[in-house]
Amino acid sequence: MPNCTVVATGVGGCVALNDCNTYTTERQCVVNASGLLCGWNGLVCANRSCYTAPSTVVYSNDTACSDYMAGCTVVTVGYGCMPRATNCSDYMTPRQCVKS
Repeated sequence: MPNCTVVATGVGGCVALNDCNTYTTERQCVVNASGLLCGWNGLVCANRSCYTAPSTVVYSNDTACSDYMAGCTVVTVGYGCMPRATNCSDYMTPRQCVKS
Protein backbone atom coordinates (compact mmCIF):
# COMPACT_ATOMS: atom_id res chain seq x y z
CA MET A 1 0.00 0.00 0.00
CA PRO A 2 1.84 3.10 -1.19
CA ASN A 3 -0.21 5.58 0.89
CA CYS A 4 0.54 4.17 4.31
CA THR A 5 3.31 3.28 6.74
CA VAL A 6 3.52 0.57 9.40
CA VAL A 7 1.79 0.91 12.74
CA ALA A 8 3.97 2.15 15.60
CA THR A 9 3.85 -1.10 17.56
CA GLY A 10 2.76 -4.66 17.01
CA VAL A 11 2.76 -6.83 13.94
CA GLY A 12 0.95 -5.92 10.75
CA GLY A 13 -1.27 -2.98 10.12
CA CYS A 14 -0.95 0.19 8.18
CA VAL A 15 -1.65 3.83 9.01
CA ALA A 16 -2.04 6.71 6.57
CA LEU A 17 1.05 8.69 5.70
CA ASN A 18 1.38 11.93 7.64
CA ASP A 19 4.00 14.56 8.51
CA CYS A 20 7.33 13.02 9.51
CA ASN A 21 7.19 14.61 12.97
CA THR A 22 4.02 12.66 13.80
CA TYR A 23 5.77 9.28 13.51
CA THR A 24 6.82 7.89 16.87
CA THR A 25 9.08 4.98 15.89
CA GLU A 26 12.02 4.49 13.56
CA ARG A 27 10.18 1.86 11.54
CA GLN A 28 7.48 4.39 10.61
CA CYS A 29 9.97 7.13 9.79
CA VAL A 30 10.43 6.57 6.05
CA VAL A 31 8.32 8.95 3.97
CA ASN A 32 5.70 11.65 4.61
CA ALA A 33 2.32 12.26 2.99
CA SER A 34 3.98 14.42 0.31
CA GLY A 35 6.34 11.60 -0.66
CA LEU A 36 9.42 13.28 0.83
CA LEU A 37 11.90 11.25 2.84
CA CYS A 38 11.93 11.31 6.62
CA GLY A 39 14.95 10.89 8.86
CA TRP A 40 15.24 9.29 12.31
CA ASN A 41 17.97 10.86 14.46
CA GLY A 42 17.78 8.22 17.18
CA LEU A 43 15.06 10.04 19.13
CA VAL A 44 12.57 11.66 16.79
CA CYS A 45 11.42 11.61 13.19
CA ALA A 46 11.68 14.75 11.06
CA ASN A 47 11.82 15.75 7.41
CA ARG A 48 15.14 14.38 6.18
CA SER A 49 17.98 16.88 6.37
CA CYS A 50 21.70 16.66 7.01
CA TYR A 51 20.94 16.97 10.71
CA THR A 52 18.75 13.85 10.83
CA ALA A 53 21.67 11.55 10.01
CA PRO A 54 22.32 9.62 13.24
CA SER A 55 25.37 10.62 15.28
CA THR A 56 27.01 7.22 14.80
CA VAL A 57 30.34 6.04 13.41
CA VAL A 58 28.55 5.30 10.12
CA TYR A 59 28.49 9.06 9.52
CA SER A 60 32.16 9.78 10.19
CA ASN A 61 33.18 10.99 6.73
CA ASP A 62 32.09 13.16 3.83
CA THR A 63 31.17 10.25 1.55
CA ALA A 64 28.74 8.72 4.04
CA CYS A 65 27.05 12.07 4.61
CA SER A 66 26.81 12.76 0.86
CA ASP A 67 25.25 9.32 0.40
CA TYR A 68 22.73 10.08 3.16
CA MET A 69 21.64 13.27 1.43
CA ALA A 70 23.05 15.46 -1.33
CA GLY A 71 24.62 18.64 0.01
CA CYS A 72 25.79 17.15 3.32
CA THR A 73 29.26 16.72 4.81
CA VAL A 74 30.55 15.34 8.10
CA VAL A 75 30.33 17.46 11.28
CA THR A 76 33.41 19.18 12.63
CA VAL A 77 33.71 17.03 15.77
CA GLY A 78 32.27 13.57 16.39
CA TYR A 79 29.82 11.79 14.12
CA GLY A 80 26.87 13.01 12.09
CA CYS A 81 26.23 15.32 9.16
CA MET A 82 25.73 19.01 8.49
CA PRO A 83 25.06 21.11 5.38
CA ARG A 84 28.03 21.52 3.05
CA ALA A 85 29.70 24.97 3.15
CA THR A 86 29.93 27.13 0.05
CA ASN A 87 33.75 27.38 0.22
CA CYS A 88 36.40 24.96 1.45
CA SER A 89 37.88 27.84 3.46
CA ASP A 90 34.70 27.77 5.59
CA TYR A 91 35.49 24.29 6.91
CA MET A 92 37.14 23.73 10.26
CA THR A 93 38.72 20.30 9.63
CA PRO A 94 40.38 18.56 6.65
CA ARG A 95 37.83 15.69 6.72
CA GLN A 96 35.14 18.17 5.68
CA CYS A 97 37.05 19.78 2.82
CA VAL A 98 36.44 17.18 0.13
CA LYS A 99 34.29 19.25 -2.23
CA SER A 100 32.10 22.32 -2.00
